[in-house]
Amino acid sequence: MRRPFYKYLLLVLAFLTLSAVANESISVRIFGPKKIFTNDRINYSVSVLGNDNAEAIEWNWKKDGIACGSNSKCEVTASNSAGTIQLTCDVTVRIENSQTTIQASENISVSVPIINISRQSYRESDFTGTNTIKNIDVLGSTGKALLHKNGMKLYQERFMISIFIGPSDTEIQQIELNVTPNNSLNFYYNFDSISPCKLLDFDLTTHCGSMPISQIYDILPNYVEGIKCYENVQIKLIVNNSEKISLDYGVFGYEDTGIKYPTQNIKIVTVPGTYLVDNEWMYKPGSNVAQYNCLSYAIKQNGKINNTNFWVKDVLDGNPSYVYDNKFVANPNFTNCYLTSMDTFGNNNGIFDNNDVDSFFMNSYWGNDRAYGTTTSYSNCRKIYYNSSMFGPKFHAARKSYRTEGCHNNWHIFESKLGTIYIIIHRSEQLEGNYCGQIQQKYR
Repeated sequence: MRRPFYKYLLLVLAFLTLSAVANESISVRIFGPKKIFTNDRINYSVSVLGNDNAEAIEWNWKKDGIACGSNSKCEVTASNSAGTIQLTCDVTVRIENSQTTIQASENISVSVPIINISRQSYRESDFTGTNTIKNIDVLGSTGKALLHKNGMKLYQERFMISIFIGPSDTEIQQIELNVTPNNSLNFYYNFDSISPCKLLDFDLTTHCGSMPISQIYDILPNYVEGIKCYENVQIKLIVNNSEKISLDYGVFGYEDTGIKYPTQNIKIVTVPGTYLVDNEWMYKPGSNVAQYNCLSYAIKQNGKINNTNFWVKDVLDGNPSYVYDNKFVANPNFTNCYLTSMDTFGNNNGIFDNNDVDSFFMNSYWGNDRAYGTTTSYSNCRKIYYNSSMFGPKFHAARKSYRTEGCHNNWHIFESKLGTIYIIIHRSEQLEGNYCGQIQQKYR
């Protein structure tokens, strides 16, 4: 008896379907970088390919023949020397009611990183000494790079930093620039960037992917600036969860409250005839009171006697008509203001000489505000007198500042009033020049 044709057709289709399932290729593959650096910590994963119904149920990882994991992912730590890692994973795969074990294998190349660093720094001898000319050196990975706190927001205070990492075909899962303290530096991609770039923290670990390290240079910063003062700042370069290099920085300037860096919004961005260095001086807002000057401020911090502002000259002209304590006359330039002179506190002979300067600063009239003698050392110097006969005579005076938070401990920080305008905070040597003259005397 012959079977109907359709029954033969059903038998053929069933045979073809079973054959397709039985012959479908199943494989396992390890995913992760094939070339890494010494000491890297890398996450590898394994996937089943070729059949959507296949399910991995067991994993047996081995690194160079030694068991190193039993999950779908395995963290591998490279040795501290170049070589090759043989990474295998025996994967037990279940398909419906049957299971089999398939092995995946990868040879991972390990190389020693080649890291070249180039970064700008103020020259230490200029920066920490009394030189008012600032030269810029280029450092490598060693030494401490010196920066200003860029309070003036100047492009030229953004210093170059170049990081080259090789070999370029090494693969990465993670790269990071870690800064300690974390609020001390800003980074920029370009010299004229308007805003700082996000601190680098690039992570592919969650996807177990990787990329050649040559592709990261577009996201590495090119410039760095100081934004908060710290003597010891560290930038750590971390690649594949392993610290590769640490760079030392120092950021110096001013952190005290109540004072500001000069900007284009005020008229004292520069002081002609001085050697003030950008980001090494500041001004006190609201101190542009015209009724007292540098000598008044150096001897009395509020510039007042008898609760009245006073101005100090070298000598008083003519026959002074004293209005207070036989020392002060009415200031013809201002109402409710006194006028006096160094000569008045000296020999009061109408002629100015150096003895009048010493007598003015050390006169007992000033009580505890007076100077107690001269000194040659900055360690106990409280007041400074500048003098010049080149364009004058001209003179200036400053008092020791206690607003030194953030300053380098080699800096000699003083405060002085610039005529009728602001009180500035500055390094003592930088005010020397045609405007104020040279430092003639230091007082303790």
